[in-house]
Amino acid sequence: MNAFLIALQITAGFLSPFVAILFLYWLSRTIGKALDNHKIKLQAKLLEIQRSAPYDDMEFLQPPNKSMITVRLIKNGKSVFEKSFNRDLS
Repeated sequence: MNAFLIALQITAGFLSPFVAILFLYWLSRTIGKALDNHKIKLQAKLLEIQRSAPYDDMEFLQPPNKSMITVRLIKNGKSVFEKSFNRDLS
């Protein structure tokens, strides 16, 4: 019985570094795949942001001066762009 335990300890001592290396290799591959998936999700979100409209809504306002019109572009409830134009372009 004693010889069996000694042989088991020698075998385990010989194989344990290889098992540890295989485990670290598997762990690094798993973390690498998770990071790749996260990178793909971030790229998709970036592409969605790039493709979205630069504003959510447009407002056309007519001041008391009938020959002028004001255009206001709104993004997230805030005015991003506002400019007045002459209605008579001729």
